[in-house]
Amino acid sequence: MNPLLAGSWKGLSPEWIGDGAVDVLIGEMPPQERAFVVETLQIIDSLCGVQVRLTSEPTAADLVVDDVASLGREEVQGLASWKGSQVHANWLSREMLYATVVTPQPPLRERYRRKGRWRTRLVKQPPLVEKQLGPWAKHLITHELLHGFGLNHPQGNGFSPAFSFATTQMSYRPDPAFSWSITPLDADALVAIWGPA
Repeated sequence: MNPLLAGSWKGLSPEWIGDGAVDVLIGEMPPQERAFVVETLQIIDSLCGVQVRLTSEPTAADLVVDDVASLGREEVQGLASWKGSQVHANWLSREMLYATVVTPQPPLRERYRRKGRWRTRLVKQPPLVEKQLGPWAKHLITHELLHGFGLNHPQGNGFSPAFSFATTQMSYRPDPAFSWSITPLDADALVAIWGPA
């Protein structure tokens, strides 16, 4: 049995949604977070037999995803929970989610006239400084979205020594080989719950 199905988290199943689709409401969040959520939902949609649809109607949503200012406990950075008939997948919106990326820019060629002759010089350009979602943010968002689709922590324990970020996004244990992307173990668990694509 897939270890991410231990305890069948919150009993999510195709019967929960009834119409063959999970309607997802994405709350107000920075454009980079929203784009990453949409990209991850598209991956989930392509992996398993449930259609993922975006909705702007709160009462139509099966799953509500949002970044929030507080989850009520200082040590908690993400939380998936039932609220009525909806699952809410939330994570903290904090500056730590973003990494500053500095990209050097090539110098510009500038023509100028000196003593009646045209000359060219290179003019140094300032680097491009951008805030991008860092790997931790991508892991956190993916982790909470996968909870929203029914995945549990490995063997019911996010700290299980048998698993890390490299084997499943549902682990709490970092790994040098870590990637934010959905792993084969995550994909297998999605298929076990929702059927094949």
